[in-house]
Amino acid sequence: MKTQATTNAHQFDYWLEGMGHSAFCAAFSLAAIRNRLVTDRASLQKQLDVQRERTRSLFAETYPPASVKEELAMRYAFHETILNVE
Repeated sequence: MKTQATTNAHQFDYWLEGMGHSAFCAAFSLAAIRNRLVTDRASLQKQLDVQRERTRSLFAETYPPASVKEELAMRYAFHETILNVE
């Protein structure tokens, strides 16, 4: 759809980023429900790193640096904290 949009095609990037964020949150939640956070930590951390960078890159195009930092913290700080607990 993005390649065929005649206006505002870049808005699809925000939708795709949001879907990626939701998919990561679902995977994280499923691991937590199944008591597999420790077992799945490496995989979840890899997903988190990819999604966090995707969000950072996209939002850095339009948000001031402090706002990007706040957005990343709001979306991912909880997950990072849980995954980094030994």
